[in-house]
Amino acid sequence: MKLTATQYASILYALAVTPFSASALPTESSTLRARNNGAGDASGMASDKWAQALAKAQATVAQMTLQEKVNMTKNAGNAGCSGNLFGVARLGVDPICFNDSPTGIAGSFKSSQFPAEITYGATWNRQLTYAGAVAMGKEFKDTGITNGLAVMCGGLGTTPYGGRNWENWSPDPYLSSVLTGEKVRGMQVGGVQATTKHFVGNEQEYLRIGGPAGGYTGGNLTQTLSDTISDAAMHETYMLPFAEAVREGSASIMCSYNKINGTAVCQNSAVIDLIKNELNFPGFIISDWGAVRNGTAGELAGTDVIMPFAPPDWANTTLGAITEDRITEQVLRVLLPYYALDQDNDYPSINFDRYVVNGSDNIYQTGVEAVTLLKNRNRAGGEKGGLPLGNQDVGLFGDAGQTPISLNQWSPIFADAPNNEMPAGYVSHGGGSGWSQAPYLITPLDAMQERARKQKFYLEHFLLYNTTAYPRSYVGPVGAATVYPFEADLARIDTAIVFVTKYSREGYDLHDLKLDRGGEDLINAVASKNNDTIVVINAGSQVDMSAFVNHPNISAIVYHYFPGQEGGKALSDVLYGDAAPSGRLPFTIAQNVSDYDLSSYFNLTGTANIQEPSVNFVSESLTDYRYFDYNNIEPLFEFGFGLSYTTFDFSGLNAVKKPSVNKLLVVKTNEVFLDHSVDLYDQSVEVTVDVQNTGSVDAKEVVQLYVTYPDSGTNKRPVKNLRGFEKVAVKADGKSKVTISVTNKDLAVWNTERQGWEILSGEYTLHVGSSSRKLPLNATLNF
Repeated sequence: MKLTATQYASILYALAVTPFSASALPTESSTLRARNNGAGDASGMASDKWAQALAKAQATVAQMTLQEKVNMTKNAGNAGCSGNLFGVARLGVDPICFNDSPTGIAGSFKSSQFPAEITYGATWNRQLTYAGAVAMGKEFKDTGITNGLAVMCGGLGTTPYGGRNWENWSPDPYLSSVLTGEKVRGMQVGGVQATTKHFVGNEQEYLRIGGPAGGYTGGNLTQTLSDTISDAAMHETYMLPFAEAVREGSASIMCSYNKINGTAVCQNSAVIDLIKNELNFPGFIISDWGAVRNGTAGELAGTDVIMPFAPPDWANTTLGAITEDRITEQVLRVLLPYYALDQDNDYPSINFDRYVVNGSDNIYQTGVEAVTLLKNRNRAGGEKGGLPLGNQDVGLFGDAGQTPISLNQWSPIFADAPNNEMPAGYVSHGGGSGWSQAPYLITPLDAMQERARKQKFYLEHFLLYNTTAYPRSYVGPVGAATVYPFEADLARIDTAIVFVTKYSREGYDLHDLKLDRGGEDLINAVASKNNDTIVVINAGSQVDMSAFVNHPNISAIVYHYFPGQEGGKALSDVLYGDAAPSGRLPFTIAQNVSDYDLSSYFNLTGTANIQEPSVNFVSESLTDYRYFDYNNIEPLFEFGFGLSYTTFDFSGLNAVKKPSVNKLLVVKTNEVFLDHSVDLYDQSVEVTVDVQNTGSVDAKEVVQLYVTYPDSGTNKRPVKNLRGFEKVAVKADGKSKVTISVTNKDLAVWNTERQGWEILSGEYTLHVGSSSRKLPLNATLNF
C-alpha cells in the first residue's frame, strides 16, 4: 500500500511505542526458533521448475555478503511502489517491487480497474476468475512490478460490518479457497509474484493496529485486537483458502495486524508454523505495513520480510538472537519465487506511466456474470414489469452517473467522509489499499444513454439522492417561478430504476447496514409513484433491505457489488436481456440485521484507553449460511441464491466412490491425513447431475454441492458445507451433464486430539441444487 508522509509517521509511531527489549518478546519466546522447513529442501515441491529455482537461489545467496542479505529482507524505499527490496546488482538480482492491489495497480492511471473479489465471488466462475488473474498478472508485470499484493482471502468476512469484506470472495471458506487458488495460479502465469493476505483472523478494521480512531492511526500493541480461534475452526475455516494459495505456489503470504491468542500474528510462532510447517510453505512471510512491532520477535517467529520500516533489532546479528543462518533462510525464501517465475530474465523496468490495460474483456464479462437478480416480476404468471427491459421510457434515479468530482478522487483510505459515505454517483469500488484507479469508467448512465440512442426510447437521469430536492423550481425571464413536482417527473417515464450504494473501505468498519445518503427513502419515494420500480444495489457486502424489499411496486432487485471500469455496460446488457443474469449471492442476506452473528466482532467504542481488547470466535466454523442453518434462522436471500430469465431443473444425481490420484500442484503440504495412505487432495467421490433449461432463454446455472457429515449439528459442526460447484451454460430447452470431483479433504474434518484430518465413520449426505436452501437432490454414502 502506498502511504503518505502522515501515514508513514503514524506507522513510525506504532513501531516506536514498542521498542525492542527482551521482556517485549512473546511469552513463548523460549521456544522460538529459526524456521528452515522448505527453505533449503526441495522435497515438498511438486514442480521441477521450483526445485531448480531453489538450487539457483542457493547458489546466489552463497555469494552474498551479510549486508546484502539483510537488505533483501527490508524496505529500500518506495520508488513508486508500495515497498522495495534492495536487490543485489552485482549478482544480477533486481530490486523487488511490491505493489497493491487486489483490483489492479494502485498508483497507475493506465492500467485496468478490475472488479473486486466479492464480484468475482458472485460469478461462481473459476475459469473467469483465472482468466482475470492472468490479465491482471500481465499488467503488473508489464508495469515492472515484481510482487502483486493482490490476493485477498483474510479476513474472510465473518460479520457483514467488516470494512474490507468487499476485498474478499465470500465468507464461505470453500468458495474462497477455490477462487484464491485460481487467482494465485493465474497471476503467476501472468508473470508476477502473488502475495496472499492477510493471515489470519483480520476480521475487522476497528483496533486492527491498536488505533481507536481507525484508519492508519497507529496505537500501542496493548490496544490491538486479539482473536481467540479454536484449533478446529482455524483449520476447517480460516486456513482453508491459504492452503490452496500455498499449493498453487503463492510467492508470499502476508501476516496480519491483529493478535491471535494474545500475540501479534507476525510475531506468533505457533500461527506462522501453520503456514511454514503444516502447509510446507516454501516462499516468504511478509508483514503487513507496520504489523511487526518487535523485529527480533517477528524474525524468530518466522516473518521473513518487514515493511515499511525495520526497527534496529531487525536482522541484527550483534544482539545474539538472530543468526546469519536465519537471515540466509529468509533470503532463500525471497529469491525462490523470483527465479521460479523467471523474473531475473529481461523483466520490464518499473514505469507506472506505461499503458498496460489488458483486462477490459474479462472485466466486462465478470460484470455480466456477477449480476445477481434477487427479485423479479413473474411474467410467465401474467405479471407486468420487471426485467428484462424493452423499449419503454426509463428514468434513472440516484447513483447512476459519475460522481461530480474526479473519477479517481474518492477511494483512498483517508478521504474521511461522514459515516464512510462518498459523494453521490456510481461507485465501482471500495476504498483503501484494495482500490485501484480506473483508466476510464462506463457508468450505467453512460451505457443506457447509448442504448436509448440506438433503441429510440426516452431516458432521463434524476440527479437526486433523496427527495428533499423536490419540488424543484425554475425562475423564468419574467420572474415567475415554475414548479416541477416529483410526480411530474415520474409521469414522463414508464419504468424507474433506482441506483443505491453502500460504500466500504479499509480502516473503518461499517456503522450500520443502511444504504448511503438515505437510499431507502429514495427507493420508497420513487416506488410510491411508479409501479414498475427496479432497484440496483452497488455494495461490497450485505445491506439491510427490510425497509423496501416487500414494497408491491418494486418489480425487481439487482445486486451488482463493485464491478470495476466496465460495470455500467455489463449491467445495462443484463437489464436489457442481452445476457441472462447468472450471479449468485456469495453471502447470506438476513431478514433482520439482528439475525447476523456478531459474536466475533469487538465493538466496544467510546474510549481511547481500551487495553488488551479481545474477542472469542465462539461460533467457530459457523460463518454466514452455516450460522443461519445451525440456528434455524430463515434468511431473506440465502447464500448461493440468484434468479435468471429462465428456469432450471436438476435430475439424475449419481454420487459414487471413485478414488483417483489428482495432479500435484506446486507444493505438497505436510497436512496429516489420518488412517490413510493416499493423498489428502486426491479424489474420493465423483458426483454427476443433469441440468435442464426449462425456459426459452439461453442462460447459465450454478450447480452447488453441499455435504452433511455424520455428526453434523453437534459440537458446532455446520449442518452442511459447500464442497463443490460448477457454472454451466445451458441452451434454451437444453440439457447438460455436470461432473463435480470431491476430494478426501472435502469430506474430512479436523481432529484436534490427533492433529490431523480424518474422514468420519458413518453416513455422509450429498445435496445438490441451486442455492444453500434449494437442494432438491440428495444422495448418501457410507464411510
